Amino acid sequence: MAQPSRRYGRSPSDLLRLIVALVVAGVGFLLASVLDNLNAAVTIETIDAFDGLPDAVVVTLILIGQLLAWLIPIGVLVTLLAQRRYRRLGLIVFAVAIAVALSWGINRQLISEFQPPSLEVDQPGWICSDAERAEGLPELSTVGGATEAPGALFTSQACVPGDAFPNTVYLAAFAAALGALTPWLSRRWRRASWAALLLFLLVRTLDGVVVAVDAVFALALGYAIGAATDLVFGSPQRTPTADELRATLNRRGLAITDVAPAVVRARSSKPFVASTDTGQSLFLKVLGPDQRAADLLYRAYRMLRFKGFGDERPASSLRRAVEHEAVMSMTATNEGVTTPRLVVMSDVGVDSMVLAFDRINGDTVANVDASRVTVDVQAEIWRQVSVMQAHGMAHRNLGPHNIVIDDGDRPWLLDFGFAEVGVTDGELRNDIAELLVALAAKTDAATAIDGAVAGLGVDALREAAPRLQPHALGSGTRELLKGRKGLLKDVR
Repeated sequence: MAQPSRRYGRSPSDLLRLIVALVVAGVGFLLASVLDNLNAAVTIETIDAFDGLPDAVVVTLILIGQLLAWLIPIGVLVTLLAQRRYRRLGLIVFAVAIAVALSWGINRQLISEFQPPSLEVDQPGWICSDAERAEGLPELSTVGGATEAPGALFTSQACVPGDAFPNTVYLAAFAAALGALTPWLSRRWRRASWAALLLFLLVRTLDGVVVAVDAVFALALGYAIGAATDLVFGSPQRTPTADELRATLNRRGLAITDVAPAVVRARSSKPFVASTDTGQSLFLKVLGPDQRAADLLYRAYRMLRFKGFGDERPASSLRRAVEHEAVMSMTATNEGVTTPRLVVMSDVGVDSMVLAFDRINGDTVANVDASRVTVDVQAEIWRQVSVMQAHGMAHRNLGPHNIVIDDGDRPWLLDFGFAEVGVTDGELRNDIAELLVALAAKTDAATAIDGAVAGLGVDALREAAPRLQPHALGSGTRELLKGRKGLLKDVR
């Protein structure tokens, strides 16, 4: 269940989990506090769906769920104590305590106050006839819950008391523990934990005929607290180690002799450099859950703040995102763009992937001396952009950190993770505006214009002029603009 120990830090994955959970909690609060008719309808449909099954089958399902609700926390506690994982145990206890207090208080003081009396339903056969029932579904959805141990009352037929266990407080606590423990769980254990949580939610609805929708709020709130706990106190960094990268690439036949972190700026990846026994030098772009989360947050930020600038919907998974970058990189190479050759793509470590490129001996436009970014160098950069645009390809992230000038002053375009083909003219003009401002900030407006005219042409620049707006520029370009007031006006 546990992953190998690694150093701790604040993770974009935890921030993303927190944001998503808070959004779901907000929706759940709305459903639980206002839409009482929907709450009742969901419960009635759930009861009707199981009413056709033999009562013994439903009772067995309820008892299995209630038994797991007791055994899973005990099992986690014993495992963590046996393995001396006191930090993880402390995080869980902290998150659970806050989740229990908040869930109980919010349900008691807010949700229950909003809910008016609603319709009643006939008691299903699996609820014992002598079990107490409240009047109306919303009143039954409060936190209270019964305190006696769950179990079936076997009279003439199998039935359960109808005490609505696991109750809302338990669900919030379990979700908080899951949220705090998620960074240490493998994908298989995460899926199993969510399956158990959904089972508890179903059992709660069947055992007591209480509304299920309000539990969405409790689950999301608990999970948000768990994610926030990891964000505050730190979670294990899941970037593959150099040894893991070496072993993975060796299995792909590269005969790697050395792997070390690369000292370069990288927003959406963890860079490494590697050497083979033949002297080949490689640049390794490692992408994992944290890099994926950072990319999603960046895209969401651009979508909310900078509307209308052509950001595509993010890939459905890390693998799809890496495969997309690999395809775009190979497409650029085939079209004749000067870009490092993709050597291999592979899974590595825990939920991570690596792209290995030929390493270029040089430095980015952002780091080299401005005297090296001459009109001729800039003209060659624009010729590469012209090749992409002739094939309807937009880079979408064409800033000073994604262009390398090698030792022979030849420019290379990098990082095609945001690239797309078959794009609109407006998206192609975005690339031009982004790059033009970046090069002007590095040198000056006149030099940048001269290079662009030589490599791209006047007409393309004129068409891109309306795109020269600060909010359309990437973070790297905006950093270069600091202290350069009036530069955009000069470029226009």
